[in-house]
Amino acid sequence: MQYKVMWWLNRSLSSEYQKAYDNIISKINIPDNSIVCDYACGNGEILRRLRKKFPKIKIVGIDGCKFMLNLAKEVLEQNNFESTTITNENEINKKIKEMKNGEIILFNHDIFNTKLNKETFDYVIFTFPDIIGREITQETILNPENITLDTTKEIERILKKQGITIRVEYEAVKDKESKTINKNLLLENYKILLNDFVHEERLKQDISTIFEGLFGYRIIYLQKS
Repeated sequence: MQYKVMWWLNRSLSSEYQKAYDNIISKINIPDNSIVCDYACGNGEILRRLRKKFPKIKIVGIDGCKFMLNLAKEVLEQNNFESTTITNENEINKKIKEMKNGEIILFNHDIFNTKLNKETFDYVIFTFPDIIGREITQETILNPENITLDTTKEIERILKKQGITIRVEYEAVKDKESKTINKNLLLENYKILLNDFVHEERLKQDISTIFEGLFGYRIIYLQKS
């Protein structure tokens, strides 16, 4: 697990991944007063960008790794953004109901069973989910069909009706013209708003240090029915 955390931390801090995060955020438009979940928020690269671009929304970052959440808090502080860390599952839903625009809560909890109330969020963002809760193998990175249904079902549970989930997944460049979306995303419950392939040079290089091949990522917007 420690290797996986450090592997991801090094990648997320690279200039090329930073460019990818900027690109992802540039495609997002969130109305004021919305409540947003950064699901498996890691070290806070999406969190800080969300807070900077949308100062009048409420943000909850959840991650099962305490080390990563501590880093996320530091990243936010470096950008002059305050946050509150919660570890008690009996407190989280009350705290979310009391949130004001501009507030950020960091919730350290199992992402497969968050204990968050049903239909809480207007938006749920899940970036590069393929390795969450798994060993880094060729199967977990190259085969998005095997993304666990547990996270997909949990995201659907905490997302409001008509809410939007934004997924960003690794994908082989050879498949960039394909419009096929992972069947495990429960598409029958959603309307597809965006299905966009992006090729970033560094993502190719990072992944091919472990496996041969060319890689980019796919940004998918799904609106819950």
